[in-house]
Amino acid sequence: MSTVFLIGDGPLAGELGVAAKRAGHEVIALLDPTLLGVTSDDPTPFEEENRELWLRACHADLIIDAVVSNRLAKRRAVIEASGWSPAPILTSTLTASATEVAFWLGEAGRVVGWAALPPLAETRVVEVMPAMEASSEAVEVAQDFFRSLDKEPVTVGDSVGGVLPRVVATLINEAAFALMERVAGADD
Repeated sequence: MSTVFLIGDGPLAGELGVAAKRAGHEVIALLDPTLLGVTSDDPTPFEEENRELWLRACHADLIIDAVVSNRLAKRRAVIEASGWSPAPILTSTLTASATEVAFWLGEAGRVVGWAALPPLAETRVVEVMPAMEASSEAVEVAQDFFRSLDKEPVTVGDSVGGVLPRVVATLINEAAFALMERVAGADD
C-alpha cells in the first residue's frame, strides 16, 4: 500500500488513521492540534520537536488534512505539509473548500476535498470534491485511497462542508425548529 501523512484533530481524523492502518497503509499521523504550533490566538511557528515527523512525511504518497477545529491551524498545517512532500493533498472541506485550500498553496493540481459523516466505520460513502483545476491523477489517488478503506468515493462539486453533511445539518436544524414551534415532540 502507500504511505499516508495524516494531519488532523477530532474524532474523524483518528478514525481515518485507524481505517488507513487497517487497510494496510503506513500512517504517519499528527493528530494533536496543539502540536501544530497554532492555537486560535497564538500563531507561533511549527515546533522543532516535530522535525522527525516532518522528515518522515517527506516520503508520503498522500497527504490528508483533517484539521477541522481551527481555520488558522488548518491553513498553517496544509501549507507546511505541502512543502515537505509533493504528494496529492486530500483536505477536509468542513471549514474550507478544496479550491480555497488550493489558493492558499498556489497548487490547484494537487488538492482534492473530501467529506464524510462520523463514525467513519459506519459510513459507506465518502464525498470527493476536486479543487478547481485539480489534476485527474490527484482525483484518482483520492478515489483509490477511499476505495482501499472499503468506502465508495462519490465525486461532487467543491463546496464548504460537502453535500451530505450539509443535508444532515439542515435536517437537524429543521427538527429543532419543529420542536421550538411545538409542531412535533422530541419522540417524533
